[in-house]
Amino acid sequence: MSFVENLCKRFEQIMESEETLNEYWSKSYNFSKFDRTDNAWILVNSLFKEVFPKHYPGINPTQQDMFNVSKECHEYLDYNLASQLILNLQLPAHYFINVPHSIIEDLLKKLATYNGAPNPVDKKAKYASADMSSQPWFNDYNEALGLIKASSIADEFKPIISFRLSPKSSTPSFADSSNMSMLNPAGAKYIVTTDRFKVYTTYWDDQAIEPAISFDEQKGAYVASDINYVFNSKSGGEILNKVLFTRKKLVKLYSSDLDIVNVLPRLNSIMYVVKKNSKLDTGGPLAITDI
Repeated sequence: MSFVENLCKRFEQIMESEETLNEYWSKSYNFSKFDRTDNAWILVNSLFKEVFPKHYPGINPTQQDMFNVSKECHEYLDYNLASQLILNLQLPAHYFINVPHSIIEDLLKKLATYNGAPNPVDKKAKYASADMSSQPWFNDYNEALGLIKASSIADEFKPIISFRLSPKSSTPSFADSSNMSMLNPAGAKYIVTTDRFKVYTTYWDDQAIEPAISFDEQKGAYVASDINYVFNSKSGGEILNKVLFTRKKLVKLYSSDLDIVNVLPRLNSIMYVVKKNSKLDTGGPLAITDI
């Protein structure tokens, strides 16, 4: 059995349930409770360092070794599990969020002219839902709130992002230790990285999402194509279908022959980082139909 296959087999065993995740964590870190988001990167890297010496004794694994595995793991895991391993083994992108404060100030001044517009500076502020889109302040408010949230994330940003691990049968929602998964398009467009790379984002609307799940009455759970376990989704089938669609597209994009070094999924988008002057560094982001 190859190293990559062995690693993927161990990862699948650990991802069997919440209990197996906690059990693996407690073997090395019994002084703290396992957090599926903040501790995910540590757990995956610990697993990597556990399996690596069995195949390459006397050699310390490098970040490049982890990156190489992230490009191959889709061959041994379903797309749900592969996407979670990829996110925690990929190369760090060293993101920066550069939101000009003058843009936020201008939006706040404009919002002040609307009668009844909510305040995006309020700590409890939430995005306005689609059923409020007829309100004249709708777009300005959501954009202002998105930029304020982006600025907040930038202030607390950490160079290494840990992406949530969701065991089999649970909805694999998007969450990470730096809240990058929570950025809306207004804030995401100000994300940049180092000079050697470029950031692109592919967006899509709900109409582009292909149905990939169904509810199995006999099993009392959702089943998904190409995945051999059921999902007991508390959030319902619509959200489950959205996240699985994104994860499937993420794996397909990342494992292609394009020079992608880092990916960041959200419900209706995938942001990806490519090397400048690479195959993908031409013509802007891909359409979802091209992935």
